Amino acid sequence: MYFTTHLLKQQQAWITEYAQQVGYVIDSINPHIIRTDNRVVIEWNIIERTKCFGKMVVVGSPLTKSEYITDSLSCKPGIPFDRTLITHSIHYLSEKNLFERIHVNPALAIDQEVPLILNVYPKDTFNVLVRTGVGLQKGALSSFGYQGFTYKLGGSLIVRDPLSRSDVLGIDVDLMRYYRELYLYYSLPIPGKYPVYATGEIYNHLYQYPGVCKKQKTLYEVSLEGVAGTLERQWIHTNAQIITGVECTKTRLSSEDIKNTPFANRIARAINFEPTLLNIRVPYIRFEPSLFAEYLDSRVIPTKGYSAALSAKGLIPLIYKNLASTFVKLVGEYSLFVPFYRAVFAARVRAGYIFYDDFKSIMPSERFYLGGPNSIRSYEVDMCPPLGIIDDHDNGGYLVPQGAKAMVNINLECRVPVWRGLSIVFFQDLGALGEAGWSDALKAGILSGTGFGFRYDTPLGPLRFDLGVKASRPDLRLSRYAWYITFGNAF
Repeated sequence: MYFTTHLLKQQQAWITEYAQQVGYVIDSINPHIIRTDNRVVIEWNIIERTKCFGKMVVVGSPLTKSEYITDSLSCKPGIPFDRTLITHSIHYLSEKNLFERIHVNPALAIDQEVPLILNVYPKDTFNVLVRTGVGLQKGALSSFGYQGFTYKLGGSLIVRDPLSRSDVLGIDVDLMRYYRELYLYYSLPIPGKYPVYATGEIYNHLYQYPGVCKKQKTLYEVSLEGVAGTLERQWIHTNAQIITGVECTKTRLSSEDIKNTPFANRIARAINFEPTLLNIRVPYIRFEPSLFAEYLDSRVIPTKGYSAALSAKGLIPLIYKNLASTFVKLVGEYSLFVPFYRAVFAARVRAGYIFYDDFKSIMPSERFYLGGPNSIRSYEVDMCPPLGIIDDHDNGGYLVPQGAKAMVNINLECRVPVWRGLSIVFFQDLGALGEAGWSDALKAGILSGTGFGFRYDTPLGPLRFDLGVKASRPDLRLSRYAWYITFGNAF
């Protein structure tokens, strides 16, 4: 084909039109002509104009006011165009449990602005969900055995968009042999210059610590009731929230045990708890800010990136004479994932501290514990020292966890894929607890768990089996190892 300036202009017009169709805005396009012998080579120098998000049009949700959908999204008008922001906005809307399907389509650019068309397909207004299952109830003193299976029941009633403001009203109930959780909540976005997502909730929780012998079904139980409000703000990789409210906490024994004062005192001494606080409901003002950062390629099965979290919880007694019981609890966590050929090296560091002098007056539900499938896997759940002993003349005593006010935990893993969703994991868990603080944790020594496990990818997440072995036993009544079957990675 012979070279002509007419063909050059045609090609320039075609490139400009095609670029606009796929969402690009061309600032300038100039040819660079190179002549070699009897041929002409054309190189196009294209400079893309800086684009911004334009107006967003919401389609498919006629009842919801559009500002309650668009104001909380990352791709706002005037912000430089970035497809990552579109992906983040879709993920944000998916988490709110309002829409069945979500599509964001950039329209043909007008000057430097790219309008967006948001197609949403709302879920049913009323939704009833039922959850059921079984769990393996393992005993604190078991070796390679278990105490039996326990039921898991739950349900949710969800009312979506009752006020046409992308709001949700719901009730969640979950029951198991040793706990009960009840939530009544209402959440909605608050549009504006600094949009936030607000949630108000009423909750009632009951947690029971299993008994240590056949004569005693429950050692003690902790009840939490309260009213709380949450304000949440999300960015692309970070999330900040503040929870405020009123909470009542109560640690109690069974009616038979409380009548037996000497036995009640023995339990209080075993868990290192002030006996005068047993069966006393203590109301607190709750203040809990948190900050999260996440730079991961996947939340379910991460292979590279890192995440971090920092939270503080302050409880101030409402009763003046109990003001001395005010305390602050700080927790920090950092996780790192590094790919190496087909394997993934994963590491997590956690640390926490409770700023309060009298350890005995700290409610057991607020203390730090280690041991279990997500901390030190060579110990049963919460069974890392310090441990208390409930005397029993027939069996020499039973061990119960006391918790601590200082905690550090390190988890190291090497995850190696084997075959079709099956992978093997080698892990090393380390940690320490201190009732009096960091110095006490260091004196007590480092606890460890070394072991291996398997993961199998399922639609619900990875199915996990882990077996951990202790380097040494702090008490001969503890088993040398522990094992777990559950869903999800340890971190």
